[in-house]
Amino acid sequence: MHELNNGIMKTEKIKLGDITLLFFENPKLDIFPLNVNGGKYLLIIPSVYPEDSKYFNEGKQVIRKGNLNERQKVILDLLFSMISMRVGVDENNQLYYEDQNGNKYTPSEVPLSFNVISSIFIPLLVLETPSLIFLKNPEAYLHPSQQVYLATILPVVAKMGYHLIISSNSDIFCITLAQFVVQKPKKRDIKKFFKAIHVGEEGIEEVVKMVVEAVQNIKIKVYEMKIDGRMKELKIEKLLSEGVPVITEVTDALLGWALHLAMKRVVKQQSF
Repeated sequence: MHELNNGIMKTEKIKLGDITLLFFENPKLDIFPLNVNGGKYLLIIPSVYPEDSKYFNEGKQVIRKGNLNERQKVILDLLFSMISMRVGVDENNQLYYEDQNGNKYTPSEVPLSFNVISSIFIPLLVLETPSLIFLKNPEAYLHPSQQVYLATILPVVAKMGYHLIISSNSDIFCITLAQFVVQKPKKRDIKKFFKAIHVGEEGIEEVVKMVVEAVQNIKIKVYEMKIDGRMKELKIEKLLSEGVPVITEVTDALLGWALHLAMKRVVKQQSF
């Protein structure tokens, strides 16, 4: 059992899964937990410009030196499958992207999402397993299809021995993750889905195989942090039937408010 402490309040003790989804009832609570029972972990906040991150820079050194172990090779293969480019580090310790024709591009010459995705995967190169990782809003800056694909391959990361605690405000990301864990789709179904959303064009065969294996026994816990620090555990199936709680609450309020305005306008028009 683990207790999260975000500097404002301590929560009830919770049991972590291989992947733990964490939602916040109130945005004022969304100061990401700074310790877990005093233990150490890696906090990854996706960034367009991740050069200030210690672990990102150490990960670049791993790439530059080469001689990667199997875990590190898989991590870079997952990254490649998302952006269809290989990453490298030049003699000036600058990250670059290389396409299949050998053309090299700086981080400023590729889509911003490529840098964001790199900021998630490259720090993993320096972390041995098992390790605890907080991943805050991994969907940031990503196209919906990229969010879906990221949610699909994170179980592969967890299967390596990384315990992921993910804070997300994306219903697309969370529901995709829930669908794969609950439905446990077969290889053919996954490939058909990826083709429909135009993702996973490179290295897809091996990635799909890893996803199928990963979702078979992955353990996921889902919690909503209440305003008083209570941790309400949610069944992952509930995300599929009712949606992400914090998102549905705001959406319902918005729709109710919009309907109220529309009715007022109709009444006003009928009075003339």
